[in-house]
Amino acid sequence: MIKKYNDSDDLMVELNAIFESSYDGIYLTDSEGNTLRVNSAYQRITGLSLEQLIGKNIKDIVKQGLISESITFKVLEQRKTITMKQTISTGKEILVTGNPIFNNQGEIIRVVTNVRDMTELNNLERKLEHSRELQVFYEREIHQLKNKRNHKKIIFKSGQMQNAIEMGERLARVDTTVLIQGESGVGKELIAELIHENSSRSLKGTYIKINCGAIPGDLLESELFGYEEGAFTSARKGGKAGLFEIADGGTIFLDEIAELPLKLQAKLLRVLQDKELTRLGGAKPIKPDVRVVSATNKDLYEMVKQKLFREDLYYRLNVVPLLIPPLRDRVEDILPLTSYYLEYFAKKHKIIKTLSPKTMKCFLSYSWPGNIRELINTLERLIVTVDHNILEPTDLPKALLSEIQIPELHASYSLIDSVACLEKKMITKALMELRTTRKAAKKLGISQSCLIKKAKKYGIIFQNSWSTEN
Repeated sequence: MIKKYNDSDDLMVELNAIFESSYDGIYLTDSEGNTLRVNSAYQRITGLSLEQLIGKNIKDIVKQGLISESITFKVLEQRKTITMKQTISTGKEILVTGNPIFNNQGEIIRVVTNVRDMTELNNLERKLEHSRELQVFYEREIHQLKNKRNHKKIIFKSGQMQNAIEMGERLARVDTTVLIQGESGVGKELIAELIHENSSRSLKGTYIKINCGAIPGDLLESELFGYEEGAFTSARKGGKAGLFEIADGGTIFLDEIAELPLKLQAKLLRVLQDKELTRLGGAKPIKPDVRVVSATNKDLYEMVKQKLFREDLYYRLNVVPLLIPPLRDRVEDILPLTSYYLEYFAKKHKIIKTLSPKTMKCFLSYSWPGNIRELINTLERLIVTVDHNILEPTDLPKALLSEIQIPELHASYSLIDSVACLEKKMITKALMELRTTRKAAKKLGISQSCLIKKAKKYGIIFQNSWSTEN
């Protein structure tokens, strides 16, 4: 039933009650911006009193600094409902919505402003943001703890590797370019993975690895940077995203970076310097968010001097160098590595083998020019080819035995074998030290052709450095 009012006083009383009962603040002005009424909620929210407001023009109130700016005059100018934020002299932030009231002639006669307190909402937003930051922090901490426990096996005991791993973990916390240096087979790829897995990028992006020396230059360009449709004869319809695009948000590991052709070095420099690339056959720049970790077993600085590697790219890559020491410089790691892989291959091949004390002494005395990779391959070869369960020095490859001194072992050799063993050892040592057959032959007092024949006879080969094949 609709209530009928007997007189205007009853109506006024009820309107006043409604006006004052509103939880939101209400501010009423005339068409000139003069303050007519404010309810108690407005006073509660803003902290401003009736004496500061009633009868005052909004422009004067703004000049006094009681409120930051006037919504009333914006409504009068634009003749429409407007919402904005205001700051009160008390420091509070409020959300205000001004509504114009029109008469029958279309003239604005009143502006009614609705006011809501933003302080509590802002506090809730700040608490929510803080909670989100804490969540990300704890997720990262849990992720890193899990990685330390479940990371791909980096087997070590030496202080040198402990330092290298701790440096890798520190670098994971910052988003800088890293150049991992070390001989072939020392475990550079595992360190690169460790850096990614312990970084915030492991939570939002992928880890992509590519061997720059294993792919021809033309193919490598399209693999790294992608291509557009029609870029070349066999280009896929619709084009193809490159590895830098696929790794967006994550990490790309460029192994054997020294093998990158000079042409591609310029494109990589652009990615590092300008944070953008262009697909092969394309014109539109793409800006992937990628961290670059690279690795090499060569002396890049020497290659720069020989004009084989760009100097500007070298300094971009070498922001933080991380050196992984060779196995011969961390002998303490040989025993735990050997124990781990004996157990690993026992499970893989279902063959249990152990090393005798003399064989272990051989392992500890050998220089392992192929590093961990050579150690792993040697162990697997022995496990699958030797019939008995205890591996003795006589089971070891001759290349390994030729380098180490084991008097009781050599005593059992024939004179011919002993001479050949010593000859092979001297040739290997000369080639590893001097790097060229000409210099090595001169030092040994034989012709270069004779040296080459003997090196071939003993299976001494060159792969990044002189070593032997068995």
